[in-house]
Amino acid sequence: MICVCSQNGKYADALTVYKEMEKAGGVKPNKVKIASVLPACANLGAPKGEKIEVYARANGYFKNMFVCNAVLEMYTKCVRIDRAK
Repeated sequence: MICVCSQNGKYADALTVYKEMEKAGGVKPNKVKIASVLPACANLGAPKGEKIEVYARANGYFKNMFVCNAVLEMYTKCVRIDRAK
C-alpha cells in the first residue's frame, strides 16, 4: 500500500499508512517499506523522514541501495544538502 500510494502521487496517504503500521506495533518496517515511504516524505517535506532514516541506519538497511537513494532524494528535495552529504 505504501509503495502504491507513493508511486501514484498520494504522498500523504503513503505516510498515513506508514504511521498506522507503526502504531499497530505488530509489523516492523523493512527495507522495502522504508524505501517506499521516504520518497513520500521527500515530496511532502515531512520531518518524519529523519526519524525513518535513524531507524533505517539502526537496523542495517543502509546496505540496500534503494534505501540509500531514497534517503539521498529526501534530503535533496527538502534542501538539506548538509544531511545529504
